[in-house]
Amino acid sequence: MAQSPRPSDEVIDDMLETAIRENRLRDPLLINNHRETLQKVVDERGVFCLSSKCDDILMFAHYADKHRGYCLEFQMTGTLKNAQPVRYVKSYPAKSFWEITPGQIAEIMLLTKSKQWSYEREWRLFGPQKCRPGLYKCDEPLLTGIIFGCQMPTSNKQLIASLNERRPRPAKLYQALKEVRRFGLAIKPCTG
Repeated sequence: MAQSPRPSDEVIDDMLETAIRENRLRDPLLINNHRETLQKVVDERGVFCLSSKCDDILMFAHYADKHRGYCLEFQMTGTLKNAQPVRYVKSYPAKSFWEITPGQIAEIMLLTKSKQWSYEREWRLFGPQKCRPGLYKCDEPLLTGIIFGCQMPTSNKQLIASLNERRPRPAKLYQALKEVRRFGLAIKPCTG
């Protein structure tokens, strides 16, 4: 089945202007269509999310299986240098549809989060067009460290350490430890 061609930016702008004129911006169908468009961008290109913070309790709780997982440390060169910082704001972005393109609308929506998430210090990298989400082999030097969660089972640490040793350039191994006197994590190099 042939795909219909993508409407031009002018056609999309005209559709949005009509929606604004007819006060349909609050129309659930229009909102749902916009969500579907954003989901299509994510599905077709993929989004790789990174953080500039590796010692946050909530990050390990949310994204590393309640501290039983791990955090990967990367050198931000090569493809990763194209990652863009997420903006954290108090209110939804307010932009005129006449001032920006549909691609910019998607970018604003995918790079903007509520101020409450600012502790994540997130960066996002979008895959190239037609890049399906999934696992991809990265250039060896990009992975520089592996941080084990403070609740990670020993058997998992041993497995990861063993796989890491097979790499031409093994990454440094670290252990996240609960701080004794405050709510926090200390990241210490693994010994032995």
